[in-house]
Amino acid sequence: MKKGTIMKKLLPILLLPLFVFIACGDDDDDDICIDLKADVDASATVYNTDEGFTTANCNIFYDDLIALLNEGCDEEILSEVFTDHDINDGQFENFTADTAVSWKASICPYIDSLFP
Repeated sequence: MKKGTIMKKLLPILLLPLFVFIACGDDDDDDICIDLKADVDASATVYNTDEGFTTANCNIFYDDLIALLNEGCDEEILSEVFTDHDINDGQFENFTADTAVSWKASICPYIDSLFP
C-alpha cells in the first residue's frame, strides 16, 4: 500500500477523538451555565416577592448572579437573565461581576432596615 493511501485512511481516524473531545467540552460549559441561570431565576423569583424582599434573599440573588457572570456564559443566556429580571434595563454589556458586587454592597445591607 502506498504511503499517501495509508495517511488518507489514518487521518480521519486520528482526528475523530479530537472532534469528540471538543464537542463534549462545550456541553459541560452549557450545562453549567444552564444550571447557574436556573439558580438566578429561582433566587430572583423569591427576591422579587413582597415576602422575599429581604437582605438574605438579596444576598442570595446577587451571589447567584455573580457566579453566572464569573462563569463567562454565552451572550444568549446572559441576555435572557438580564431581560427576564430587568437588571440594568435588560442590558448586560459592560455589566460585570464587579458591577454586581458593587450593587450587592450598596443595596442588600439596607433592605431590612428600609422595608421592615
